[in-house]
Amino acid sequence: MGERTRDGGAGTGRETIVVVGKESVGKSELVAALTGDRPTSGNFRGTTVRSERYVTDEYTFVDTPGIVLDADTEATRAALNAVDNEETVLLVVPATDVDSDLADLLALVEDQLGAVVVTFWDKVEETDETRREIARLSADIGVPIVPVDARHVSRPIADGGVDTGTGSQAITDYDGIMRALEQPGVFPVAATHTIGRQVEPPERIFERPYLGTVASIALLLFPAAVAVWFANTLAGELDPLVGAAFEPLATWAATLPDPLATILANQYGLLSMGPFLFVWAGPTMLIFAVIIGVYKNTGLVMRMTISLHPTMRRIGLTGRDLVRVVMGFGCNVPAVINTRSCSDCTRCTTISAISFGSACSYQFPATLAVFAAVGMWWLVGPYIVVLAVTTFISVAVIAPAAARESHPVIERGTFLTWPDPRAVAREA
Repeated sequence: MGERTRDGGAGTGRETIVVVGKESVGKSELVAALTGDRPTSGNFRGTTVRSERYVTDEYTFVDTPGIVLDADTEATRAALNAVDNEETVLLVVPATDVDSDLADLLALVEDQLGAVVVTFWDKVEETDETRREIARLSADIGVPIVPVDARHVSRPIADGGVDTGTGSQAITDYDGIMRALEQPGVFPVAATHTIGRQVEPPERIFERPYLGTVASIALLLFPAAVAVWFANTLAGELDPLVGAAFEPLATWAATLPDPLATILANQYGLLSMGPFLFVWAGPTMLIFAVIIGVYKNTGLVMRMTISLHPTMRRIGLTGRDLVRVVMGFGCNVPAVINTRSCSDCTRCTTISAISFGSACSYQFPATLAVFAAVGMWWLVGPYIVVLAVTTFISVAVIAPAAARESHPVIERGTFLTWPDPRAVAREA
């Protein structure tokens, strides 16, 4: 085991932990649970790899994007080359497929100090034998391995309890990870011992031919449908109330000399139009953020990604990319930021599709407000169809051949779980 030294490079005395793993292994949920912190986003040390930073009194956790082999391997390798020799790599692999993930990822972190966290431990039957297999594997690679249920790893609170009421196991898992980070090992290029078990998630409607595609598209359209309902009920009720509240102020502003009168009280002025942006756009963005957060936290996003990929690849997108395009209806900015996890050959195409076809949190409800004002709310359906068709045509024209020939982007399915309100709130 290696001895740890504190990273005082920035004068903080905090140790840097770089978190690495494939997509859908619970990295972000694990780190958020360990730190109780909300992340800040940025590039990782001059590379093109985007990362999220979580800070505690002792550690700075750098959560790198989930790795998609072939597409992201070189970018990930470049980021890992920037890891200092005194820093720790926390490798995250799922209990349902430990051998395969270690075989793929150990070469990327070879000779780095680190530890392994095995997530989804609640998905396998825990026995004395499974624990012994983990211990044998840890001895084989010379790196501490901690199996956990990432959804229930909580930081201990001052009185010795845990902040979620999940019991003493949460303290054990947390302390086990902290001890592993304090005494990491050196990663080898490969493991010679294997556990020899793989657990596949049960099939759902998403894996069925045709039905899976229809179900996935319906789920992607669901946030838009909820936004339409919301805009024509609550926001529709608020609109005249807000207008009446701001009317005296707008009338007074109209008496001011130009350019103030024009800026404040013009038909599209700050006081005459500005408040309605919050009435229509703000709630719509929140609805999309919460629903997409639920989709991600429950594993639905990955199931939809796998289901939609064969269809989307024909026009130059992947299933993952289409999810990002739909996210743009809530807000284009996080949708574009999320393209950092798209495969290299489709990222630019996805950003183009978001720019062309995603009516953002202002454009979408503003259009709904126009339809409602003229009593033709039913135009929402044709409007979305026109957006979809023209976007697909645009993508098909500009997409490079490599995008249409890309291989499936997800190597395995994900387990569907009930949403964790705290994790959904963090995502939103």
